[in-house]
Amino acid sequence: KKATKFNCKRDGRMRFIALTSILLAISQDVRFHGWCEKYGIKVHNCVRLETTPKSVAGRGVFANAPLSEGDVAVAIPEHCVFIEKNLSPMFPKLSAKLKRRRKRFLWFGRILRSKDDYDELVDNLWQAELTAFASASKDADHPWGEWIGQWKRDDATHSMFKRNISWKNDPEIQNTATELHRFLPRVSFNYVEAALKMRLKRYHDLKTIYKLDDSSSTADIYSTLCSRSVQLG
Repeated sequence: KKATKFNCKRDGRMRFIALTSILLAISQDVRFHGWCEKYGIKVHNCVRLETTPKSVAGRGVFANAPLSEGDVAVAIPEHCVFIEKNLSPMFPKLSAKLKRRRKRFLWFGRILRSKDDYDELVDNLWQAELTAFASASKDADHPWGEWIGQWKRDDATHSMFKRNISWKNDPEIQNTATELHRFLPRVSFNYVEAALKMRLKRYHDLKTIYKLDDSSSTADIYSTLCSRSVQLG
């Protein structure tokens, strides 16, 4: 009887925790839609942001009704786009510091690194710069901070960044590669392992170039941002 009572209590607690998590997720989703409306981001009535296990990373954009070809799901005004042009005037000191570090790398990196390594980093400097701006937005309680605070990513690769796993830590990389390979059996295990090592090394190099904080918070922002953004030119 005691065991039965304990299990009931435990199951009740688990249901309470699950319900609380669902309500918190719904609250965050509602707040985000309110944030979009406040700053002029137009979201189609048939589209919603939802925290759900249906999404690979735990949160995604879903259509809750049929959309017709040509419908605009989301219209984001230029002033809301998270790019250097919009960020620099808001964080002039940080912008100047990032430009100095970029210029220093472009000069010395060409001399000290191999051409392939140099070119690969040049193509991805923007990732570190946007990470620095995102961290500043959160710390300064900037309007963007509310949006950035809701960024969500939850997967094995992201876990490596949050735990500050070194690109030289072969056992951890192999464990993560094994986990990912179960979902991607047609992709070579060696390819997955090499890709993980390459991403971790890139983050290590970018941290060094821009002197980013060596913290779990910075790694969290960097990893999430890189999975949700793209260079357009």
